[in-house]
Amino acid sequence: MKLGQVIFFLRRNLKRRRGRTLAAIGAVAVAIAVFHLAAALALVLRSDVLNKVERIFPERTMIVRARAIELGPLAFAPALLTARITPEIAQRLAALPGVESVWPQLPLNMPALATGSLAGYEGSTDIVAYGVPREMVAADVIGKRGFTYSDSPTSPMPVIVSRFFVDMFNLGLAEGQGLPKLTDQAVIGRHFQMVLGASLLTVEAPADRVRKIECEIVGLTDNPSLLGVTAPIEYVREFNRWYQGEKAAENYAQLHLTLRSMEHYDAAAKTVESLGLQVVGQRETARRLRLAINGAALVLLAFGAAILALAAINIINTFALIMLERRGEIGLLRAVGATRLGAMALLVGESVVLGLAGATVGSGAAWGIAIALNRALARWLPPFSLAPSRWLDERASLFLFCAALGLIGSALATAPMVWKAVRRWPADLLRE
Repeated sequence: MKLGQVIFFLRRNLKRRRGRTLAAIGAVAVAIAVFHLAAALALVLRSDVLNKVERIFPERTMIVRARAIELGPLAFAPALLTARITPEIAQRLAALPGVESVWPQLPLNMPALATGSLAGYEGSTDIVAYGVPREMVAADVIGKRGFTYSDSPTSPMPVIVSRFFVDMFNLGLAEGQGLPKLTDQAVIGRHFQMVLGASLLTVEAPADRVRKIECEIVGLTDNPSLLGVTAPIEYVREFNRWYQGEKAAENYAQLHLTLRSMEHYDAAAKTVESLGLQVVGQRETARRLRLAINGAALVLLAFGAAILALAAINIINTFALIMLERRGEIGLLRAVGATRLGAMALLVGESVVLGLAGATVGSGAAWGIAIALNRALARWLPPFSLAPSRWLDERASLFLFCAALGLIGSALATAPMVWKAVRRWPADLLRE
């Protein structure tokens, strides 16, 4: 049968059953649209959200802390009962096989205030500050000042602030007071004053025990271990000696130990525990979050697949009725010389046209919805650190995949019953 004849038969048959044809196309379009949106959300979870989780909780990094004594909801690490994390311990761990780096986190051992202005509001707040090596936060530094130590009295101290503080401002004060939301560009480069030796919770400290430091924000971090103000470790070491005296002991709050591969994890953990310390590994946290994200993506895809299955059942039912009505037509085609494969190709071609039309309409509509919804959510939702860059995947490849899925799925759903019909003797079909 020539191509022109095939097109003529397809157009005629689809027009003859216009209502049934439109219903089948509509069912496929709705199913493909739902599947497209579910897959678009699952892809974002598997790419943007999962990548952020793996960046915040890297599996190869373990946190080494002093062993704590837990009393219900509280945990204590008294100096007389638990081992302290000293520079000697840090060096010993750095020499272990498989250890790539050991970065100490030195706490600021004094009260401290941060004073400054933000969005027209003047305020002061107690802060927790740490000192870390420059290499540990190199990826978080954005400002031109850099994260380096300078002994110049006129040079501001570079600090990195937790991105969760920006989230708190955007989701709290900015939402409540109708203020504009902060972006990374609005925060980087801002100055504030750190008052060492002072606190909102105590009476005014003696003048010789108070020191004011000009600070410049040069970066934002997602690291949950740096939930405060982070400065170069050289500054914090100098401030601790100024406040406590030159003989002040240098004890770290924790160590960030990075391994070359996960096969060294257990050996390093045993060494840490033998030193009287404890490991707060990020491996378990990362695995739990990865499992939750992958599970959510699978649930979304399973829901989309269930909707597709319902659409396939609708196509099968539609073509079952068509086969009953067209038994004589199939018998006549076979009687005048049409081969089984030729008749089957003609009939399956109808389902392919229905599937392709429905998939194109449905996936195209879902693609447009995804683009519009991403633009709307970017305007409506306040920025926060764990939010993905987009909420629904906008790749054209997803549209092409859904279109092909509709085409192939329709063909596979109807091919068995069509083949069963064309295999029968033409005379039997004509008699019926």
